Amino acid sequence: MHQSEQNDNAEIYWYLMLHLEPQLIDKLLKAENEQRAKDGSRQPVFYLIPFLYLERATPPLGSSSDEADDNNSLRSILHNFVFIKSSKDEIDRLLYSEWNRSGRLHLHYCRASDGQPIRLTEKEMTPFIALFVEHRQRFSFRPYGQDTLAQRTVHIKRGLFKDYQAEVIRIIHTADGIKLTLGIPVFNNEFTLELHECADTDVDILGGQADKLFEPYFIEGMERELFSILRRTVFRRYTDETRSQDQKRLDSYSIFNYLKFDDTVKQTHFQTLMLLCATLRRDQEAKATLIRELRSLLRHPDTPLTDEEAFVTAVLFVATRKGPLRKAAKEYCQTHEVTSQALVQLMPLIKEIRTR
Repeated sequence: MHQSEQNDNAEIYWYLMLHLEPQLIDKLLKAENEQRAKDGSRQPVFYLIPFLYLERATPPLGSSSDEADDNNSLRSILHNFVFIKSSKDEIDRLLYSEWNRSGRLHLHYCRASDGQPIRLTEKEMTPFIALFVEHRQRFSFRPYGQDTLAQRTVHIKRGLFKDYQAEVIRIIHTADGIKLTLGIPVFNNEFTLELHECADTDVDILGGQADKLFEPYFIEGMERELFSILRRTVFRRYTDETRSQDQKRLDSYSIFNYLKFDDTVKQTHFQTLMLLCATLRRDQEAKATLIRELRSLLRHPDTPLTDEEAFVTAVLFVATRKGPLRKAAKEYCQTHEVTSQALVQLMPLIKEIRTR
């Protein structure tokens, strides 16, 4: 063995290990430490078993809870993990101890794709100690696919995962601010981290401020959801469950009608989506206000001059069921090269809606 390999094996790291049963491995490692204390010749084994800190969460009777589901998913993922802090040489000796060999290797290394044992530095372990032992940060933690948003990379500036680089997976605007779902590299794999009420003090984003950069994703996400709900409503493709879920989604979007955007076109498009939301929610007061505001923005209500004006006209038809509005939007699409994907998606739906 080369000198560098010998030194590497003697260095202290947190190794990610696998076992068969949390309570059993905890019992065996405690017994190991007791024996070492009696012998007085070897250091105790430092270990963390995440599963033991995660009690099963049960949502209130008769309801569901995303938080409980996330917690129980995390319990399932981490059921057979244990972190052990020691040198590789010392852990190798532990693996060949009598209790481990006779138990058919209850304990073994978790290995990366190259076959090497996965190990973490003290800095990398700090978030997990704080999460499981000290409960210092609220977040979800589970495997995910590669469906990131335009591969937007952020640098986490504070909290348990300070200095980690992460990919943005999902952005949700709430009444309390932005919630980011980020993909971070953990255990040679990718897991998700949710940052609630995220601000510029939490993450660095290449290209600008969080609220400005994520506006397009917010509007596109709202647009996609509202069109889906409208489609189910128009074609009556819903169940009691989907109807209830749609209502909750519409209620969550309705709180954003106070948002203001710097760009006039973006503001108009957003107000138009809020009119669609109010219409689907059957919120007569909000609908009346938005109809009045949007009508005042149209220079020629009966003859739209741009894609955005045609989109506003089409949504005004959904809200009012007045035939001339549908006719104006339809004639615009027949005589112009439409580039607005929102308008392209909406036109087939308004053809199915009856006029008053």
